[in-house]
Amino acid sequence: MTRSNMLRYKQRVSKFRRRGIGLIEVIVCTALVAVMVIPIAGVIRASGKSIARADGSASTEAELRRGLRWLGDTIRDGDVLVVRARQLQIRLSSGDVATIRVRRGALLLDDGSIQTTLAENVRDIRFTELVRTTPPSTRIGVSMVLRARDPVTRLWVTVDSTIAIPPQA
Repeated sequence: MTRSNMLRYKQRVSKFRRRGIGLIEVIVCTALVAVMVIPIAGVIRASGKSIARADGSASTEAELRRGLRWLGDTIRDGDVLVVRARQLQIRLSSGDVATIRVRRGALLLDDGSIQTTLAENVRDIRFTELVRTTPPSTRIGVSMVLRARDPVTRLWVTVDSTIAIPPQA
């Protein structure tokens, strides 16, 4: 091979090697982008949490209170049949018998044909029957304690409510 042929060969080889982006360059660029995106994602997440805290109507506690308020109205309009620790059975004003309990993270009112979701992200509910201390020992109310996890802050929220049951004639 002559010297001029050797130079032409080296020029072709060097032109061939410099086409495109190398693997090392791609890895370095990906690492730099990741280093820049992680803090930005943290800022976006923190701002989402603060917006959710500032918006009281969208909070988990407000949702639980709305669910318990609706449940209280439903209990007052119907008749409480059975009170268990994690389940309440009532006769609705329509005459249907419904069960209130937590299933798959939701507080449900199940009347056998339709399931109504009263609140979501619910861990558990506790019902306590309130009974008159003097004879005759009749049911005078139901106490409810609802516990849920806030999906934004990941903190546990507990809301309680007491419903007075009108005297049964």
